[in-house]
Amino acid sequence: MDQFSRRTKYIDNYTLKYNLNEGEIAPQTYGIYWCMNATGINRIFSKELLHEFLFRLAITLDSMQLVENWFGWDRFLNFTVDDNHYSLNIEDVFQHFGFEAVDASKDMYPRKKYYTSIGRLIGNAQLTGHLLGRFQVIQPEKISEGEDGAEDTFQISFADRGIIVTEELIKKAEFFASDVIKNISQEQLKPTAAIVEKQKELEERREAIKNLPVFSLKKIPVDIQHECLHIFFNEKYANYLIEEAPPEKYREVAGKYIELSWLYANEYVWCVNDHEHGEREGVIFDPQYFEDETGGFIIPKTIEEYNIEDCEDLLKGLC
Repeated sequence: MDQFSRRTKYIDNYTLKYNLNEGEIAPQTYGIYWCMNATGINRIFSKELLHEFLFRLAITLDSMQLVENWFGWDRFLNFTVDDNHYSLNIEDVFQHFGFEAVDASKDMYPRKKYYTSIGRLIGNAQLTGHLLGRFQVIQPEKISEGEDGAEDTFQISFADRGIIVTEELIKKAEFFASDVIKNISQEQLKPTAAIVEKQKELEERREAIKNLPVFSLKKIPVDIQHECLHIFFNEKYANYLIEEAPPEKYREVAGKYIELSWLYANEYVWCVNDHEHGEREGVIFDPQYFEDETGGFIIPKTIEEYNIEDCEDLLKGLC
C-alpha cells in the first residue's frame, strides 16, 4: 500500500474524499492507476493533462464502448480488484486530479508515440495490475484454471490488439473529452502546494536532461568501433562487418551493440539483476532492439553474452 500512498500525496484531501484512514487506498485509485498506465499519462496536474487522459481513454477503451456508455447510460467503466467488482464514474476521475501514476520527468507519452504503443501500454497495465494487486480494467486472457489452490494462469499480450486510430475515432474521443471536462469546476482544477513544488522539481530534472550527451556512431573513432566488434563477435563475423558488409548492415549491427556498450560504459544503463535493467532518466534508449522471442527485453543477458563490459575503457567519456 505504501507505494500507492506516495502516489496520492498530490491529491487534495484524498482520505476525506473517500472516507479513508491514513494510508488506506480507495479501490477507485487502482482503476485510475490502471487507466493511466494504459494511456501513457504519468500525472494529472492540469486541465490539459486531464483532457488528454480522457481523450486517450476513449481510444484505448473503445472496444468497451466507453463513449457510448457515457452518453447513453451515464456510465463510465467497470474494473476489478482482487476479484471484487467496482465502477469508476466521472467524479472519481475528477477526484484524482493531482494523481501521479509514474514519477517520470515527462507528464505523458507524446501523442504520436501513444498511437503506435496502445497494445503495449495495455499489456503493461495488465502486467502491473497482475503483479501489484490483481486489479484490471481489461482482463488478461485466462489460459488455465489453477488446481489444488494454485493461481490461475493468464497470458498478457503486448501486440497491437487490432486498434486502428482513425480520424473518426479521434474526433469521437476529442468530443468525449471536451464534453466530460465541462463538468469539472475551476476549484477542482486548482493546483495544491504539493503540486506546485513537484512541478518545480520536474523543471529541474528536465533541465538536467537537456545536458545529457546523445549517442552517435559517427562520433566513435573507427578504430575503436572495430575493436568493439572484435569483442562482441567471433573474428570471422567481425571481419565480415568491417570489410564486406553493406554500409547499412554495418550501421545496423555496429550501432546497436556499440550504443548499448556506450550507455553501459557511461552509466546511463545498468543491470539491476539477471533479468532487469535500469536507465538514467532522460536517456534516449529503446530496449526493443534487444527483444527476445518471448517479448522480454534481455539487456542483462545481452551485456553478458556480448562481453559489453569489456568495452568500458574504450567508450567511457566519448560522445
